Amino acid sequence: MSSGRTGVLAVLVTAGNTPYLRRTLVALARQEVPASAVLVVDVASRRNGLGDGTPVEDVVELSGIDAVSRARILHVSEAFSFGDAVRRGLLALQEDGRLPAPSHPYLWLLHDDSAPAPGCLASLLNAVTSARSVALAGPKQVDWDNPEQLLEVGLRTTASARRANDIAPGEIDQGQHDGRSDVLAVGTAGALVDRAVFDEIGGISPAFGAFGDGLELSRAVRLAGHRVVVVPDAVVAHRRAAFLGRRGVRHGLRRDPQDTEGLSWQEATARSYRARRTAQLRAWATFSSRPVWLLLSWFLLLACLRAPWRLLTNSVVRASDEMGAALAVASRPGLVRRGRRRLAAHATVPRSVLTRLYVDSAEIRALRRDLVRQERERAAREEAPSELELHELRGLARRRRYVLTAVLLLTAGAGLLALGGTLASRGLTGGALPSLDTAPGRLWEAAWSTWAASGDGYDSPLSPFLAVLALPVALGRVVGLDGPLMLHALVLVAVPLGALGAWAAAGTVTRRTHLRAWVALTWALAPAGLLALGQGRLGPLLVHILLPWALTALMRGLGADRRDVVLSGMVGAHHLTDSERAELDRLSPPAAADLPRQGAAGARGADADGLRGTESDVEAGDVEPDVEDGDGAEEAAEDGGGVGGAGTVEAPDAEPALDAGSAPDAGSALDAGSAPGSPGEPRDASRAEARAARALTGVPAGADHDGNTGHHGGADHLDQEAPATISWDEDEERQASAGAEPTDTAGAESASAESAESPDAASAESAGADSAESGAGSDARGDREDDQDPAAQEDESPSERSLARAAAVRAAATEQYGPGSPRAAALAGLLGAGIVAAVPATAVVLLPALVLLMVRLPRRAGRLALTVLPVLVTALPVWWGAWHIAHSLTGTARLLLADTGAPLGAPAPSATEALLGLPQGLDTLLPASWLAGVVMVLLAVSHVLALVGLAAPGRLGARARGGVLLFLGGLALALVAPRVVVALGTGLEGTGSQFVAAWPGPGASLALAGLLGASAIGLDAGGVRLLEARAWWRTALVRGVGTLVLVAPLALGGAWAAAVATRASSPLMLLRPATSQVPLIALEMETAPAAGRVLALASTDTSEGTVLSVSLWRGAGTQVTDVVPGVLASQLTDRIKDAGSPDAADVSGSPGLVRQELSDAADAELAHLVTRMTTTSAKDAAGALARHGISVVVLADRDGDELTSTTRAALSSTPGMEDLARTATGTAWRVSPDGAEVARAALVGPDGTSLTLPFNGTAVRTGIEAGAAGRTLVLAERTSWRWRATLDGVALEPTTLREGAWRQAFTVPASGGQLVVTPDRPTTSLASWLVRATWALTAVVAVLARPRRRSRRIP
Repeated sequence: MSSGRTGVLAVLVTAGNTPYLRRTLVALARQEVPASAVLVVDVASRRNGLGDGTPVEDVVELSGIDAVSRARILHVSEAFSFGDAVRRGLLALQEDGRLPAPSHPYLWLLHDDSAPAPGCLASLLNAVTSARSVALAGPKQVDWDNPEQLLEVGLRTTASARRANDIAPGEIDQGQHDGRSDVLAVGTAGALVDRAVFDEIGGISPAFGAFGDGLELSRAVRLAGHRVVVVPDAVVAHRRAAFLGRRGVRHGLRRDPQDTEGLSWQEATARSYRARRTAQLRAWATFSSRPVWLLLSWFLLLACLRAPWRLLTNSVVRASDEMGAALAVASRPGLVRRGRRRLAAHATVPRSVLTRLYVDSAEIRALRRDLVRQERERAAREEAPSELELHELRGLARRRRYVLTAVLLLTAGAGLLALGGTLASRGLTGGALPSLDTAPGRLWEAAWSTWAASGDGYDSPLSPFLAVLALPVALGRVVGLDGPLMLHALVLVAVPLGALGAWAAAGTVTRRTHLRAWVALTWALAPAGLLALGQGRLGPLLVHILLPWALTALMRGLGADRRDVVLSGMVGAHHLTDSERAELDRLSPPAAADLPRQGAAGARGADADGLRGTESDVEAGDVEPDVEDGDGAEEAAEDGGGVGGAGTVEAPDAEPALDAGSAPDAGSALDAGSAPGSPGEPRDASRAEARAARALTGVPAGADHDGNTGHHGGADHLDQEAPATISWDEDEERQASAGAEPTDTAGAESASAESAESPDAASAESAGADSAESGAGSDARGDREDDQDPAAQEDESPSERSLARAAAVRAAATEQYGPGSPRAAALAGLLGAGIVAAVPATAVVLLPALVLLMVRLPRRAGRLALTVLPVLVTALPVWWGAWHIAHSLTGTARLLLADTGAPLGAPAPSATEALLGLPQGLDTLLPASWLAGVVMVLLAVSHVLALVGLAAPGRLGARARGGVLLFLGGLALALVAPRVVVALGTGLEGTGSQFVAAWPGPGASLALAGLLGASAIGLDAGGVRLLEARAWWRTALVRGVGTLVLVAPLALGGAWAAAVATRASSPLMLLRPATSQVPLIALEMETAPAAGRVLALASTDTSEGTVLSVSLWRGAGTQVTDVVPGVLASQLTDRIKDAGSPDAADVSGSPGLVRQELSDAADAELAHLVTRMTTTSAKDAAGALARHGISVVVLADRDGDELTSTTRAALSSTPGMEDLARTATGTAWRVSPDGAEVARAALVGPDGTSLTLPFNGTAVRTGIEAGAAGRTLVLAERTSWRWRATLDGVALEPTTLREGAWRQAFTVPASGGQLVVTPDRPTTSLASWLVRATWALTAVVAVLARPRRRSRRIP
């Protein structure tokens, strides 16, 4: 059929000169049956920002289309969709008389990225001309780059416009779908449509953009009474640029067509998801017969349900797209109504004719399940390790288990040695450790209240730390464990638990087992953790335990955790050059065979420690492995460099037993299958490894190192290497090769930065950065520079240079990272929230660090939000509450820096000691000054290693810098803390009273975490650099440094354990078995509705004599709710006249008696009452005690103490004090003024009668009956502006009492109703609900979110 008789007008829409236009035009020109005319509609212009400025006319002229068809170019910059561009182009063509084309009964619609096969148009024409009922025919679509892969053979959808694509990704076209004919719809790319029908229905609806236009056109044709068919013989290669996000379809953004190179399939298609979802919803609403308002409302509701599910399934961006698409459709109901009118205007058949063409939703679900199963099977096949890899991984896991077990046994032994005397007890007490014998419900309520139920009550910010403790206590009670027992168990496992967390955290930055062991021992035996344990500092101890786990989860969430990689021996393989072949020819066969074995032996001898093999390791490729020994596998793996054999680089795992792969120890190389001709193994490298080798060695494809091409193949022309066991993704290879130029330092840094922002591109950074983390980055570059140095070439044989180059390639291939996980990021957020809840001041370090990460890694911002949000929401209410209470920077700092626990003073460290990570003076651990000096020098080695880590290139250097920043932040916190007085308490001896400064332990833990990360990187990279050269002294230096850094933690941990075990009373271990201090009947009285308090009296020695200490308990001893920071700060302010600026001597001096001036009325009344009770007869003592809600008085026994005897006699003779019990710990009296019950909340009538009301410590919620007017509600709590009381929702007026005016009271009317008394305001409730909701949502994401899997990448 000639061009003049086809009657086809091809309409091609393009946005300027796109990368696909030329190929499409050439394909048009090569049609077996060309179109009569070609109309090129260009929608690009400077105004809309489309196109690259190249005139389309030039491309059309070069394509040769004018030789076969009459071509016309029209510029329609106002078009906003494909359908609108076609409409405008046809209108302009009709108005333009310069193209007097004959009648065109058919329109051939083409995209700029749809190149038809030569016989495409002929097949389409045959289909539409052979059956007059066919008005729309579409081609079979195949992949643009791989025409053998199918994309689409017609469109199948549900009634709600959901597409059912039963073609699996990458499915090969074998004619399996060629039997299709009549379909519901076809795409507009390459569709041939009857011009008369096209004009009749009004063309393509302009309401649909890049997606959904083909479905809308097909349905309109169907409803007009015509057929829609797919023609499998007609083939179009479709790039699907809009679908893959290669041009702007979201938010009006215009993207560089090349910026999707290397993205995974999910990442690329996510860019167009909002546009596709919008098109689907609009098509659904347009084709449905349901009311528009009902459907649009349903869309919004559906989006609200789908968006959280997207968050849970690791699709943060798509969650916002769900809401955006629903809002876009719901905000424009006019488009839906116009679309419905358009379809109804031309419909000649009922809508039921389309029903049989719809796909059932169950079929779609089945298809998707099949596709998911196929994809998982494909991924499993690709990721399945070979037998050789399994053997290596088993060996690595075995050695790792041995090392980790040794570390855990060592740390557990140290902990048990120190706590051996408490193993048989059910609880612990002493030091700063409070009692956790509080019901989890009470803990939970106290956490979200701004009223601290301690003593007579205090204003306090929210205490999320109590909620953190309430959750495990509640879980423990389910299995029969109470709070004190769980706290005891935590103390016992604290040291090995810290070691395990540090082991996991170290695995994210280094894969060397011995380095991870050093980090684990250093962290577990750090003074910050040991002293917090021995002194019972619960908050700092939890910070020390949780911090490494939080960092591990954060690194895994970001996809920045190192993973084990089993390397192929073919990495770095290349054709022998002429010089290399000539040198081998000069060697005799026996000598050639013995040479590699000699090199391997030298390698094993040179580096027994396994940091990195010398250059002779490279020649170990021909050594036969010892298949029974897994250590060799680990050493070869940890080397990350040697050419021979399959090396392994380790990756962290939460379960150490499954943490296959070990840290680099290059001694003997495991080169299983490295000899040529290994049975069952391929002889050639994988395509990816070959490209990596060519990129890093500078050899082009098909060329040898001398630049010669066409080299003879065969095994004799390849370095003898192990079989290929690893491959890189293509984009990673390109990025690695792009950054591997040794002369382009800036480029390498840029590649490293880009890779840091892309966890999926595991190796997509410079070769120098890759090699640095594997231990050979700079040395690999040095090898390449030596190749360019004539002097070096003279000293080094060609074989050595070749093997060195191959070693560099292998080193660059060893770096692989995890895919990133929202579950891990959410878990990091929960752990970070726990750290901030335990010590709120840590937020000043953690939050800026996380925000800096979000700025540095914008592509991780969505995932980092799962970490930042819980930490921020936990910290903000506490910080705001602290400022609202203190109204000063000093007071706010006091509230934030105070630990939850009994105030315990300790000697402050010097600036040097703080710099070395010590929370207090080293002399408390090591009495011998010379030994302390030696340990301080050894501790300083880590700082030197951290500086070495800063010099590491690429991602390693960036991590080291991050670690140093964390170290500086923690150091600043540790230096500030001892300068802020937070409470009034005792010294380490437990006697006297003194000003207590904030403990610097949490800051020291933060600083140590950053320091260890940077030091591990420094020792990893620096040690490898030293061992790369053939010098015995360098190996000795690395071994010596490794020994020195290990001596310091062992010395500190051993000294701590020995001092605690050998000394009966040591300030390093203040914990002791807990004993019951309150009779059982008194505890029952406390839990009764009256909730009476306990007044505890005890004789205490001070430097000024024996005094009587007074405590007001709400449980069996000092509970954790009694010593929250709000209580400690209020007590300091109320009892010290000038608490803001005490002398330094008052903070760090010896225990004494701080002169107190009780400015608080409740404290002053109680102190005066106790004085009268113990010195003179106080007839009204019982009534005064009742005003404080005290129902029991307990006096601790102390043999031979005169003050105790005098006090016991005085209390026994006090009216209203009844003997209650006499125990081994003390004597107890019941307070019964005039036989009445003591109550914390009472309704007092005008005649003085009292009705006890149930009180849970922070609120009253009960019903009261009507009574006489003038009733008063009295609480045994301090008066505060926070208290509110309502009766059936009506606020009650506060009043002042004549006796005990410090108590909170309200006037109650005569009517009855529901009485509610609470100290919390609506803003407090809102803040508490916000924190709880954030925790709950983050926990849901951490539990239910799907793990991220690596997916295939688009070309």
